[in-house]
Amino acid sequence: MRADPNKVSAVTKIAVPHTKGGVQRFIGICNYLSAYAPNLSAVIKPLRMLTQDGSDFICHPHNRMHLTRQVKSDIALKELQHKKPVSKNSYDQTTGSQQMPLDVDTYVYAKHPLRPRGDPWTYGKVVRNPGYRSYTIQT
Repeated sequence: MRADPNKVSAVTKIAVPHTKGGVQRFIGICNYLSAYAPNLSAVIKPLRMLTQDGSDFICHPHNRMHLTRQVKSDIALKELQHKKPVSKNSYDQTTGSQQMPLDVDTYVYAKHPLRPRGDPWTYGKVVRNPGYRSYTIQT
C-alpha cells in the first residue's frame, strides 16, 4: 500500500496559504499522508498553533512561507512514497498477541495515552494543554 502519488504532488505544489482557513485546509490535506509520514504531527505543529481558537491569526509572510516549505519538503521525501502505513487492524484477536506497531501522537505528561489491552484499542483520558510537547512514539 502506497500514498497516492497525485495527492503527494498536490501537497508539494499547493500555494502558500495566506489565511487561517487556508492553513487549516493545508493541514487537512497533509493529514491524509499521516499514515505514510513519520513525525508529521511534529512537523505541522507550528501551523496548527497558528490556527488555534481564541488567538489572532498573525503570521509574517516569510515565516508562513518557511513553515509551509518545511512541511512540503518533509512530505516530498522519497521514503514517504514507499513507506507502508501502520495498520490499525494489526492486533491479533485470535491469539491475543499484543505485539503490534504503534505510531501515535501523544503528549509528554499524559498518563496512558494509548495502550493495548484485550480489546484492540483503549484510550486514556488526555487533557491537552498547549504547554505540553507532542511527539511520536513507535514500539
